[in-house]
This record gives sequence, C-alpha cells and structure tokens, in this order.
Amino acid sequence: MKMLVFPREAKNPYQNLLYRAMRARGDTIRYVGLLTFLPQIFLGRLLGYDVFHLHWANAFLLRSKREAYWRYLLCLKAIKLLGYKLVWTAHNVLPHEPAFPDDIAARRKLVDAADLVIAHSELTLQRLREIGAEPKRSVIIPHGSYVGMYPDTISRATARNKLGLAAETFVYLFLGTVREYKGLNDLLVAYEKIKNGKNKLIVAGMGSSAGYIPDDDLQTYFNAADVVVLPFKEVSTSGSALLALSFGRAVIVPRLGDLDNLPDAVAYKYSPQESDGLLRPMRDAEQDVALLRQKSRAALRYAEELGWPLIARRTHEAIEDLFANS
Repeated sequence: MKMLVFPREAKNPYQNLLYRAMRARGDTIRYVGLLTFLPQIFLGRLLGYDVFHLHWANAFLLRSKREAYWRYLLCLKAIKLLGYKLVWTAHNVLPHEPAFPDDIAARRKLVDAADLVIAHSELTLQRLREIGAEPKRSVIIPHGSYVGMYPDTISRATARNKLGLAAETFVYLFLGTVREYKGLNDLLVAYEKIKNGKNKLIVAGMGSSAGYIPDDDLQTYFNAADVVVLPFKEVSTSGSALLALSFGRAVIVPRLGDLDNLPDAVAYKYSPQESDGLLRPMRDAEQDVALLRQKSRAALRYAEELGWPLIARRTHEAIEDLFANS
C-alpha cells in the first residue's frame, strides 16, 4: 500500500505510532504539506500512491476561515479527481475550535467524499449521523495506547520528591494544554470544595507550546499522581485518557464521547449535567484508595491490550478492502 497523509501533527504521537507499525508491515507512507498540497498529490499519483489518509481538517486553516473552507473543498475535489481512495479518521466529530464558517456543512462534505471513515467507537459514527454525515463505508478501530512510548523508570517516591510532594498527600493530576473544551475551570472550582490540606491538585502543561511537558518528564507527573482528572466539556476521542491509562493511572472522566465507553474497571465517570457531578468521583477516588489502586492496575492491563501492530493490521485490512470491493 502506498499512502499520502495530511496533516502531519508532530505534537500528537498517534500518527508516528500508527505509521511506524504500518511501515513495519511493508506499507509506504508519505506526508503532504499544505503550501504545496496540490502538486504533491499530483506527483503522488505519478509515483503510484493511491490512498489519501486525512486526519484533522482544521489544518487547512492559514488565515481566514472562509479562505480555509474553499481551500479545503478544492483539495477534496482534487483528491477525488486524481483517483485516490480517501480515508478519514474521525478523531473528532467536529473541531474543538471553529475551523470553517460552517463546520457541520464542511464535515458533511468530507464524509460524502470519503471512501472510508475510521472511527474509534460506534458513538462517533452515531454522532456523525446526527449531524447528517452518514459514511458510505465505515470501520471501528480503537485508539492505540502509549505503553512503552515514554520513559517510565522512576518510582512514586522519586517522582514525588522531584515535585516536593509528601508521600501521604493525595494527588489529582490535570496534564495537557489548557483549552476551553478541556474544562480546567470546572476542575479548579471542584477542587476548592474538597481541598483539605491532605490533597493537592497538579496542573501541568499550561497554555502555549512553551508550556508543553517534555516527554522525559511525563513519568514524573503521572507516577506522582494518584488519579488523573479529565473534565472535558465536549470530546470524541481522548488521547489524554489513553496516556494516563498507559502509565497505569485511573481516570476521572465525564460520560461524553468515547470516554463513556471506557470500562468502569479503569475509570470513574460522572454526568456533566449533574450539579457538582465532578465532586463525587473526586471524593470517591480519595476516600477508597484500595479501589483506586485496583482501577490503576486494571488501567495498565487495558492499555497493554491496545497495541499498535494490531491497530496497524486492522487499518491496512480496512483500506485494502476498498480495492477488493471497488
């Protein structure tokens, strides 16, 4: 298989892990840049590439949303005219922040053009249907985990010593860039209500790219934490949750998107519509440490089952089926 990919998201390891495993199977993968998009896909066809894998459509935005929308439509049209099989992985039903003047209409255009939509759960496909975007062909392939990708060699005691945390302190962790949809303000409000001198909330990875946590330091925060809190206001798939599970940490998550499909054995769940809903699982995690440790052990086992070789094989087979049935 020879496949072009757009965009390349360097800060998200999803693509590196997927394509490393696909290349190990013998597939050829090549990224396309936005500024030379059209000549690259034309050259790609001359070189025998016949699959185009699109991930995040908001990458078409350079200046205005209107300009981005016409660029997006032109690129979709060119992909189809050149005879590529267009595959879209639906990481999100809609962008977290507006990318086009009408993101729902743009999504319908994409799903209509796509030969295959890859979703991480049935719920994502259901939500696409709800906005009038019915894939002609779809497949559910779970998001892979990050087990073994990052250093994980230091102990809980060493991690806490680095952060100046006492051994007996109960630690909640929020890790990631701060964006409105991630619900940090809700977490801060909830924490103020349960703050008791025996617990701490760590917020790591603030704001812009300058606030990113280096890969080697992730283990410090996860291994120091007792539980990871992800109070999303809206979400489809969460790599943040899988990252926490990959470090053997149970998560506190809302019943939204694919997070609601996480096994109860690895997650504390709450309804975001419930008044003070976030407080209950935060209290539960702190008050029953034995259950929390049980969930954390199950979290690592769950993450270990989501290996990338399996996901690469299923992705390859789903795309190969497009040619077998065309």
